[in-house]
Amino acid sequence: MKKTKRMKKKPILTLAMMVLLLTVAVGGTIAYLVTSTDRVQNQFTPGKVTSQVNEPNWTNGSTEKKNVTISNTGNVDAYIRAAIVVTWKDSDGNTMPEVPTLNTDYTISIGSDWKQSGDYYYYKDKVAPSALTTNLIDICTATGNYTDGRKLCVEVIGSAIQAEGMGANSALEAFAKAANN
Repeated sequence: MKKTKRMKKKPILTLAMMVLLLTVAVGGTIAYLVTSTDRVQNQFTPGKVTSQVNEPNWTNGSTEKKNVTISNTGNVDAYIRAAIVVTWKDSDGNTMPEVPTLNTDYTISIGSDWKQSGDYYYYKDKVAPSALTTNLIDICTATGNYTDGRKLCVEVIGSAIQAEGMGANSALEAFAKAANN
């Protein structure tokens, strides 16, 4: 009977020795790799995405705004969009509640490289850093004389989104993709 107990203990002892040997081998390998591998320094430089609207101001007595463009003032290629907000301002510079009517109170000619979707105009191509778009507004003209002191106010609000990584063929697709993420 003693012989059978010994036979049963041998496989358990062998298995324990193999587990111990495997643990020492794996632990030693990990220790070697941790101590002998150089540290990796990842340097990340974030992209800067900004834009600036370039527009002449209405001068005293002027009824036209011409050649409005948008510059990419960031350091990466960008898609650009803009909103054009047309309002009345009173003689004190306050916004009036009435909304000017297109083709009655003013006319506007939008550049051919821009596509309107909803309340925004999207530039058809990405814009390189320090570059600018073609004209968003070729010309905007106030039509009519108003004796109550009101003046037409045309504000352009531009925004930009990084072009790289968008996988989009147009600014409209890029902004739509960003809005859905």
